[in-house]
This record gives sequence, C-alpha cells and structure tokens, in this order.
Amino acid sequence: MYEYFIGTLFFGIFWAFLFAFRRDLRWPMIWTAAAYILFSGILVSVWHIARQFVYLREPIVPSYWYPPTFFDLSRFTGFGGIEDLLWLFFIAGISTAIYEFLYRGTIIHKRGHRFFVLALIFSFASFFIFEYFFAVNLVYSICVAHLVGALVLWIQRRDLIKHSLFGASAFLIVYFFAFLLVLVVYPSFISDFYNLNTTSSILFLGIPLEEFLYAFSFGLFWGPLYEYVHGEVSRLKGSRTIRGRRR
Repeated sequence: MYEYFIGTLFFGIFWAFLFAFRRDLRWPMIWTAAAYILFSGILVSVWHIARQFVYLREPIVPSYWYPPTFFDLSRFTGFGGIEDLLWLFFIAGISTAIYEFLYRGTIIHKRGHRFFVLALIFSFASFFIFEYFFAVNLVYSICVAHLVGALVLWIQRRDLIKHSLFGASAFLIVYFFAFLLVLVVYPSFISDFYNLNTTSSILFLGIPLEEFLYAFSFGLFWGPLYEYVHGEVSRLKGSRTIRGRRR
C-alpha cells in the first residue's frame, strides 16, 4: 500500500542532503521543482483535452506502471497522485543542485537578464507530436520531450552544454542508487507495479531500461533549466565565470 510513498522518500533523502548543505541553491531547487510540477500539470491537462479529439496513447498509469497511491489518485487521473507530486519535487530539486554541488559551483545572479522559454515550448510541443505519430508507451514520449528541450537549450545556451551533460550523468547515478534502495526494501517492486509488456522489458540490476532513459533525459533538460530560463550563469571553483549567451 505504501511502497510508492516510501520509495519516494528515498529520493527525498538525497534532496534533503543537498538542500541542507547548499543554502545558495535552495531557491533554484524550489523554483525548478515548482516549474516542473506546473509544466507537468499543464501537459497532463492538455493531454486529457486533446484525447477527446485525436487518438493518443493510454495514460502512463496503468500502461507503464500502476503503483498504489493515496486515495487511488493515480488510477483516477491516469498520471499521478500525492506521491507523484512529492517525487517530481524531489527529482527536480536534485537535478538542479547536483552539478553545482559536485563541482563546487554557484549560480551567479544578474540584473536585467532576459528570460528564455523556447526550450520549454519545443519540449511541450514535441511530446504531443511524438505521441500522436508513434504508437509507443507514453514514457518514451516524455523522454523525447526532454531530449528536444535539451537540444533547444544547447542551441540557445552553448555554455550550458557541459552543465547539462555532466549534471545529467550525476543525476542518473543518484537516481540509480535511490532506485536500488527501493528494490532493497521492496524486491518485488518492479514485478508488482510495472507493465513490462508495453516496454523493452530490459532490466539492469532489476531496474527497467526506461527508468535510465527517463532519468538521463530529465537531467539533460531540467538540470540547467533554472540558469537557462533566467539567463544566468554558473561559476565553478577554480574557474572563471561561464558567461551565458545573450540575444
């Protein structure tokens, strides 16, 4: 009954560690989490409306997985419930802070900056385009949306490519270990709650390949998104300021 909720708390451990030790990154962590939840909420709402007019794939619950949630909200919404909001909050915060934490970097705030949103628009649109034209599980559409958003982000802010790649790799490692903790406590978590028949069915140390694809693509896009949107820059210890592109 509480497997998903407890599993979410394992991700919360990593989030709490970063939040406690990097005060300067607390606002970016919270901002990105709020942005991701809002982005996901709008995407889900539009998806539900669009399904009334065009054929789209089945919702991620239960097509990809079907964990028990409080008040059975995930089955009602087709996407998520209270546990999902917590999980989205935690992973967004982790992906935002992990790069600066590992490289002892900080985000340099600039006045009069210009906001960048094109990557978000392309990511949003690509999700529906891919979902409409390709008969695949919804999780792949989400990964494609992340990848498209990251590509646009790289084009507009080449200085963030390193942040995106290294941050995504670091986030993938954290995601992997957090997931392993879940499997240590609940060894049958995958077999009980995942619909492997609709995906590749490839497992690595018991974890579906799609989870790795999701984590890495998520880190590529959402890891540097705070700096991207705000037109801000990062400074790593022992290096000069990395300047963002201005247009």
